[in-house]
Amino acid sequence: MGIPIGADNNQNSGLAGQGNRLSTFENVLTLNYRKWDHTFTSVSGFYNYDFHLDVDSRNLPVWLQTGAGAEHYRQFSQEFRVASPIGQPIEYLAGLYFQTDRLDFNSYGSIPVLNFLGSIPGLQGLAPYLPISEVLSFSQGEHVYSTFASLSWNATDRMKLDAGLRASQVNKNASGAEAGGTGTQLYGGFVPWPPAISQLVVSHFPVFGTGVSPTLSRSDKAWMPSAGVQYKIAPQVMAYFRYTRGFKAGGFEGQQLARQSLQGLQNFSAYGPEYVDAFELGLKSKWLDDRVLVNVDVFRGDYKDLQSFANVYIPSLNAFGGEVVNAAKSRSQGVELEGQWAATRDLRLSANVTYLDSHYVSFPNAPQSTLQSYCGGVSYVLPYCSRFPNPVPPSNDLAGQQTPYAPRWSGNVTASYTVPLPGGYRFDTELSPYFTSSYWGGTGPDDVIPKTASYIRLDARIGLESPDRRWAVDLIGKNLTDRIIVTNAQQTIYELTKEQPRNVALQFRYHFGRQ
Repeated sequence: MGIPIGADNNQNSGLAGQGNRLSTFENVLTLNYRKWDHTFTSVSGFYNYDFHLDVDSRNLPVWLQTGAGAEHYRQFSQEFRVASPIGQPIEYLAGLYFQTDRLDFNSYGSIPVLNFLGSIPGLQGLAPYLPISEVLSFSQGEHVYSTFASLSWNATDRMKLDAGLRASQVNKNASGAEAGGTGTQLYGGFVPWPPAISQLVVSHFPVFGTGVSPTLSRSDKAWMPSAGVQYKIAPQVMAYFRYTRGFKAGGFEGQQLARQSLQGLQNFSAYGPEYVDAFELGLKSKWLDDRVLVNVDVFRGDYKDLQSFANVYIPSLNAFGGEVVNAAKSRSQGVELEGQWAATRDLRLSANVTYLDSHYVSFPNAPQSTLQSYCGGVSYVLPYCSRFPNPVPPSNDLAGQQTPYAPRWSGNVTASYTVPLPGGYRFDTELSPYFTSSYWGGTGPDDVIPKTASYIRLDARIGLESPDRRWAVDLIGKNLTDRIIVTNAQQTIYELTKEQPRNVALQFRYHFGRQ
């Protein structure tokens, strides 16, 4: 399937006022104290963001269905660690980590396309309370507790061995709420219905029910060992091997948990943890008096219970909804090559190229694709449904299928050149093309989400820097060839988002303090 592209893909036929706003704030305080030849470190961090989205769900010039989302997140973390002196035969590090965070999310939807319901016998009382609007609320709190330690042994001048262990416990609790009401504005306006109207609507359309979900909680624990070896083949050439066990905690589906009061959703609001065993074998080297750098590594990650986005059938709604599910197993393996060359004092060339093979090893009960759900639930007689048996299978076996957003080849090449100017000023230029081969955004050929074709994106920068390096001004160009690059695709509706088209930004940099 191809991506339908109009004459001007930077415009749409939807309502005015769509867009999003994001504000972030981050602070980190790092304190180091040296005593008994050891370094004691404290790292305190605070981060929060506020995000708001207004969207026309139908992309037509009339108000049929719109949505608004408001999301607020805040996080505090604290780490204490102690490190031994470096350069000794035995080096070690140990520490504790704590994190607490909270996410609050409200999703509003106004549906004027259903205004005809007020003229149906038995529903005339609803007419003054149209258009129908719905709000889904979700809140989740999280506490993370970790302890870690590592030990390194400089066995010889050339060989170093290390081992580490991290233990983590992640506690989460979440709740949701759902309410029906009247839409009062184009994006996000909401007034709850009176009890009598709410009962009238729910008696005919349970999907617009009002209620609060139970508070769900889960606790995921994991031990994460690591080990590695480094060996200096020559003074500027080092080979290494490393193994690491990774872990990502499970969680809750926000919108589905908000609908928890509706029958049939209880099994779809939570997903389990994900694990990976990662291996890496590589070589780091410098040549020609450090003018040439060549690094190469071979990597492999074996994932268990991979957290994957999929369509899941919701019995109470007789419809499919986007869910996070745990795929059985997947494997991500490949080779990465990095090179840098200081051709002259002013000219530098670099490249980074990756070959990736990422596929499902086992996923025997994968949910239906979006296309399969339409062919099985709407009309099998549609021409493109002939590829499926009748009836359409309720699940898929995706073993061997490429995972989403995983191109076989990707990388970038960068060339930078500096021109010395009178008075000690510097004129900098940089050209950086990025390339990737094609990749799937969904589950493969049977999904309505199209395959993104291979492309090259061209970025560039020119800048002027002061003699004391205290200030600089840059002109930055992104996607100069104006390529269409899909970054995300909705599985429940045929809607794609893409990177910004050709754009140019002006940046000013200033360094305070001593240089």
